Amino acid sequence: MGQKVSPTGLRLGIIKNHTSVWYATKKDYADYLLNDLDVREYISKQLAAASVSRIEIERLAQTARITIH
Repeated sequence: MGQKVSPTGLRLGIIKNHTSVWYATKKDYADYLLNDLDVREYISKQLAAASVSRIEIERLAQTARITIH
């Protein structure tokens, strides 16, 4: 019997890129992750009729860049 593997996890770095690009300290990681999830949920709800296929979030020092595809 074969093992079930997530297709997204298998293809990361080969065919697909990460949808979030940022680094955080151990104490900030949970806050950044929750913030990313909130932003994705908000954008998905607001642009539900726009057929958004991918949302990329890139955090720099004090700013964030959000790319909507």
